[in-house]
Amino acid sequence: MKKTLAILLVLVMVFSLVSCASNKGPENGDPVNANTTASSQPEQSNQPVQPSQPEQSNQPVTSGQPSNPAAATVGFPTDDVDHWARDPYHIVYFNFRPSNITQQFTISLEKMGEVYNYTLEQLTANNDSDMFINTLQTILNKRPDGVIVDITQELASRTATLCADYDVPVVCLMNTAVDANGVALIPSVVMDEIKTGNILVEIMAESYRDYWGDIDTSEIGLLTLDWSANVSVNKRTIGAETKFNELFPGNPVFYADSTAGGMSVQSGFDLTNSILSTNPDVKYWFITAAIEDIGLGGLRAAQGLDMEDRILMTGAGATILPAEWNEGYEGNWIAAYGAIPIMYAGNALCGLLALIDGRATTDTLWPEYIQQNHKAALFYVDGLLLTRDTYRKLLDDAMLYFGVEPF
Repeated sequence: MKKTLAILLVLVMVFSLVSCASNKGPENGDPVNANTTASSQPEQSNQPVQPSQPEQSNQPVTSGQPSNPAAATVGFPTDDVDHWARDPYHIVYFNFRPSNITQQFTISLEKMGEVYNYTLEQLTANNDSDMFINTLQTILNKRPDGVIVDITQELASRTATLCADYDVPVVCLMNTAVDANGVALIPSVVMDEIKTGNILVEIMAESYRDYWGDIDTSEIGLLTLDWSANVSVNKRTIGAETKFNELFPGNPVFYADSTAGGMSVQSGFDLTNSILSTNPDVKYWFITAAIEDIGLGGLRAAQGLDMEDRILMTGAGATILPAEWNEGYEGNWIAAYGAIPIMYAGNALCGLLALIDGRATTDTLWPEYIQQNHKAALFYVDGLLLTRDTYRKLLDDAMLYFGVEPF
């Protein structure tokens, strides 16, 4: 029996921001300050973390609808396909590292199975590269109909080769599946992360007067909570520091990398507590969290120091802060920006179904998002700007767009 999708347009807040980083960065795309770890005395930096090749925020983006619908007719929730005219597909969602966001991906994919007629198996490599490859081979030996992966860049080439050898369709979500030369090998659903970082600072720059009044802006410092182990995540920090230096030239910038302490609330707490408590000369703080888990720790540190009225915070993501709002939070973590889990998962799923059905191939799926000399599409999803006033409707509308009742 065919189920009818409830199609609603997702309200998307798009900012036309272009990031231009002028300083030369490290070789091979390794982030500056990658060796900075949690310590009792984090170092101050007045320069943004720089990529090896500064990126521009001019990639094609979509929240699920192609900019030219006539040019792209497969791999979207609007596809005219009866998913209930076949036997259920067996789809595996396999991630490199379990986290809050991967849990939300799993929930979203399970919910969509009731709409798109498939069963879901979820597995993780628990942050172990060897385990990832060994488990992937085990998965492929069982011949699932398709695989959705969340990987590190270093695993992209091996993953693409293995899936091609077994002739199993694969789509990557959240991280770009590119080789060492930056060539996309697997269709990937991602965000423009430089733009994300820009927007995290823009939000606070537009809002600080509502909290602090007409202050001397030279008294504002920036703290960026990063996780440089992931290249895509690190780009959010690059975008944030670049935009802050543009808007508040000469103001202090503090960089904190959670790589040593892990992508955790505790790591964010330790880093933020140390920096805020040892820099009393900074009167007001902008804080950006490249990962929401780290950001939650940063918020708890500011609250513990009785400093929340002196901070404004934004984070990349769309799960933890809405959960805080659901519990009645009304403090100075003022906004989240990101693609909510079902936007990542839903677009990845629709692309995978097109591959499984044979309606598209790796090199033809989402053709308007295949960059020159790439072997697959980088499907850039617009983020949603979530505030206390807008988040519930935006989350609900996104779920309805993919045919899922809000949960």
